[in-house]
Amino acid sequence: PYTATDATGTEVTLDSDPERIVTLNPSAAQTMWEIGAREEVVGFSQYATYLEGAGSGDRVNVSGAGGPSVEKVLAADPDLVLVPNSTYGFAADRVEQIRDQDVPVFVFGQPTSLAAVANKTERIGRLTGNCEGGVERADEMRQSIALMEQALEDEDRPLALNVFHGYTSGANTFIGDVMESGGLRNGAAEAGISGFQMI
Repeated sequence: PYTATDATGTEVTLDSDPERIVTLNPSAAQTMWEIGAREEVVGFSQYATYLEGAGSGDRVNVSGAGGPSVEKVLAADPDLVLVPNSTYGFAADRVEQIRDQDVPVFVFGQPTSLAAVANKTERIGRLTGNCEGGVERADEMRQSIALMEQALEDEDRPLALNVFHGYTSGANTFIGDVMESGGLRNGAAEAGISGFQMI
């Protein structure tokens, strides 16, 4: 048995190792692939079809119009639903409908750094009973980040700006941390922008 509190403040208890996992966006699905647990994924979003074998076997696309389909998620008979923050942000009502059916749902917080992504990877491993795979991938990420930062510490850092559909990534964002860890200066952060903002 394992209990953890998710980003909504909900205490999620898993009485046994979940064997049927639904992931509501590509980051959670890809993490399951990376920790060697793809066979446990029974539902995924339409944006995760790029993953090798995503559409094979009994796996189903649980996307609906404008977000996850509550009906499709429940029909997949999940033991656990993994919900990244971005999905919860625009489909909180649907996620809560799934939770109201006594299905364990774990909502992750918005990652603000590469370290947070490594921690999330480890947490997904723990939640899904794939502890070894989660720790192994998380440690690989942490080592890569440290080596990258060490290799770039004395290099000049060009000023850069990330723009995606009119938004930029300021301070306290995962993308901003990717830029800085990769040897760039984040122009949006230097201009005083925090989080994701329209520009």
